[in-house]
Amino acid sequence: MVDVYVDSAVKDVRHLYDSIITMDLSNTSILQFLRLQSETLVQAHAKQDKTVIFQLSCWCHDFRGKPPNEIMTHVLTTDMANQTIASEYGYDNWSEVESLSGTMHHLEFETCVDHMLNGEIDQLTLALANNPALAIQQSQYGHQSTLLHYLAANGVETHRQVTPANASQLAQCLIDHGTDVNAQANMYGGSKALGLLLTSAHPKNAGVVDEVAMVLRLAGAVES
Repeated sequence: MVDVYVDSAVKDVRHLYDSIITMDLSNTSILQFLRLQSETLVQAHAKQDKTVIFQLSCWCHDFRGKPPNEIMTHVLTTDMANQTIASEYGYDNWSEVESLSGTMHHLEFETCVDHMLNGEIDQLTLALANNPALAIQQSQYGHQSTLLHYLAANGVETHRQVTPANASQLAQCLIDHGTDVNAQANMYGGSKALGLLLTSAHPKNAGVVDEVAMVLRLAGAVES
């Protein structure tokens, strides 16, 4: 089993949403999936569960830059929670999420993301060999990340901002199967994987940022 670096605040988020992010997505639309998270966020905040602080401080427009005590004493409305989850998944507003009521997850892509972030290179390699299009596919979520963007652990959904110890091998695997190292995703107004990697604390704290950056640069990646 490969070691995976998970920041303590990310661990809290993963714990808060554990029953949701591990659920079978085959019969769950994107709207249903995100609505469950919004409802959980409201309930946890009402119970004064401080694990919500990191997520709200990152993604909630009303709480950015606010101290933890202000975040916990302020009322968190359903609209605020909806906006938080919408922003986290790369949407401009909750109305965009609501328009996805009939949109189901692309299970093959979502499974590849999980394989990669767990460091499961054999499973990832097999999936890419069976369906090479996965190497260039973009997420159905608003940020439209490729698998390579997810490996940068920056600007995607919080619970997926983790770094496996074999990140450089995973990056090379994606490159070998035809990923576009300079593909653009929607976070922060438009971002490439290398720029996201170099500005993310997670790969740095995991001690892999330099080796992953080298792999990407040798494949022609640029920061912006």
